[in-house]
Amino acid sequence: MSAWDSQVVLCSETSHTRRAVRAISAEFRSVGFSVGLCRPVPDKFEVGDVLGSFRGLSRGCGMVSRFPLYSFESPVVDSRCWESNRIFLGVVQVGELAISMVTVYLWPNAPLTSRRYLENCELIRAGVQLVRSVSGPAILAGDFNAPLTAFDDMKALLADGWVDAALFDAERRGTLPEPTCLRATRHTFCVVCPLLVPTLCSCVVGFHEDLPTHAVLVTEFELPSTNPRVYKWIVPKQLDQMAFDFAKLERNANEVGYVRWQNAG
Repeated sequence: MSAWDSQVVLCSETSHTRRAVRAISAEFRSVGFSVGLCRPVPDKFEVGDVLGSFRGLSRGCGMVSRFPLYSFESPVVDSRCWESNRIFLGVVQVGELAISMVTVYLWPNAPLTSRRYLENCELIRAGVQLVRSVSGPAILAGDFNAPLTAFDDMKALLADGWVDAALFDAERRGTLPEPTCLRATRHTFCVVCPLLVPTLCSCVVGFHEDLPTHAVLVTEFELPSTNPRVYKWIVPKQLDQMAFDFAKLERNANEVGYVRWQNAG
């Protein structure tokens, strides 16, 4: 993270076990990061220690942040999604601005119509429901292990004005987005809501020797320090279905009309 001076990091395939959670949290907190993780994943191997191991199955999502971080399991989506260890919701407080972020880690090697593909579709649907359920700025990101166009819910989200940050940034620079997986395909994405598009500075792929197969997608925003003031006109309620005492209304109207007529004279 120090290589890119990151303030918030969304993590996919964390493989964190119950035993590893405390060590991970302590390590990040020692360098000034708050930590949020999905439910611990099962151990990858059987071990003799009753406490379990530090290495779990290839699942897990999480988030670390230098800003205040709050995470919870929203009831908006089915509890099975949270049990899958493949989706995480966190909210970071950047000044006065609260930003909701969802990260996913989808099944790899999931051909269309396979069980894994259908589970991936459910996870994407849950992620979209979560970011649509908030009223402020939101981000949906993670290792999709597939193109965005493989999921109808993602295509609908993009049609509503959300943008693939890497593609958006590459197109305005007149280039193509770089691959994120094995320097061949784009499977890691950062999809941002319309509110954040004007603040998007760049979204590029960063390589590091510790991550030889999966590059890091580094997205930079220039966020306001305060919430922008929004002026709203409160639309009056329709009167068609309301009950009125028409006789009383007529008497009131006559009294007001007489007084105004007297004052005018």
